[in-house]
Amino acid sequence: MGKPLVVLAMKKNGKLRACVNYKALNKVTKKDRYPLPFCEEILQEVTRHDMYTFGGGYRGYYQMKIALEDQLKTTFTTPWGTFCYIVMPFNLCNVQGTFQRLMNKVFEPFLCIFLRVFIDNFGVYNDKASHLTKLEFVFQHLVVQE
Repeated sequence: MGKPLVVLAMKKNGKLRACVNYKALNKVTKKDRYPLPFCEEILQEVTRHDMYTFGGGYRGYYQMKIALEDQLKTTFTTPWGTFCYIVMPFNLCNVQGTFQRLMNKVFEPFLCIFLRVFIDNFGVYNDKASHLTKLEFVFQHLVVQE
């Protein structure tokens, strides 16, 4: 496996971002074919209800830790040293499926009852009378999961 190509880009806040091309690593990675839901299917389910609220997971899969034994596989070199990721970078081939599986597991008690998940976004839906109660369930559940 060759060295990954690294391009440094300036972020709006003036800090540098390392953009790493993991084509070689992705090529030898066993593919996780976990299915992502269809947006149209989610929207159809959600919009049939009186109330719905959409939320997003802050920084999504950047919160997923990489197993210590796999961190070396993400190693890249810059003029300032050699680094590796300790959390999932967005350009690994299995990130979306892995994160979708995690979110489905986290929200399992509510899935397709009054909540749908698409990667790091979720929609809570139901009638007006119980909407705030359902949102409370979801937020309390997230606090317990931390």
